[in-house]
Amino acid sequence: MKKSIALYSFGHHYADSYPVAPQKNTCQIVLDLRMLDDPYRYGFEESGLEKKVAEFAIKQNKKFFSSLTPFLTVLIDRFCGNDRYDAFNIFFGCYGGWQRSVAAAEYFKNWLKIHYPDIALSVKHLAIGRHSFSPP
Repeated sequence: MKKSIALYSFGHHYADSYPVAPQKNTCQIVLDLRMLDDPYRYGFEESGLEKKVAEFAIKQNKKFFSSLTPFLTVLIDRFCGNDRYDAFNIFFGCYGGWQRSVAAAEYFKNWLKIHYPDIALSVKHLAIGRHSFSPP
């Protein structure tokens, strides 16, 4: 069976967008990005799908992303070499689920396409369109 990786962005603000327990033969990791610089605090109101917001989020948090890449490489290589698991879910969460987490999911989607082209890949943004609030 072909291996698959699903990337999710979610918002801690929305309890119903929280990661769920994995299905059989699925492993997962949940990454909390709330400690990263928040584009909203710098005047960005668009989602992490917008190029300027994504570029800002990645640039402001460059050290985090450059550290996370080798960590995920180790996990994904272990996943690929393990016959027990068919799917790997990677969840990125921030407060609202529409800027940092979305930018991270999209960043790693592009990275995975280059470095793991044989893995089936999907991305889902669980909180996009739900940001009618002001972060704390």
